[in-house]
Amino acid sequence: MNNDIKAIVASYARSVLAAASGLFLAGITDPLDLAWSLVAALAPVLIRYINPNDPGFGRAPSLQDIEVALTDVKPVKAPRKKADAAAAVTAPAKKTSAGGGKTAGTGLKPR
Repeated sequence: MNNDIKAIVASYARSVLAAASGLFLAGITDPLDLAWSLVAALAPVLIRYINPNDPGFGRAPSLQDIEVALTDVKPVKAPRKKADAAAAVTAPAKKTSAGGGKTAGTGLKPR
């Protein structure tokens, strides 16, 4: 059995356990109702299987569909942001003060 089938069976087993134990703990002990919980537990597993965007075990497109999609793709250069263009222009250097006074070199800030 491959890993995808194992994942689906494990997911179904968790759903069955949750559905059947929930009914049993709620006081429903009719075997027919508990059997229907087995069918109801299939719903979340089927929903995950049908969803192609599910990273777990969703249906993936065929290799041919992927190749067709890739042939239609045209690379486009991303536009530059205005902030990037402004940063490319060099700004004049700022003047810094040398400090001075009694606090110079002591790490203290003047008041």
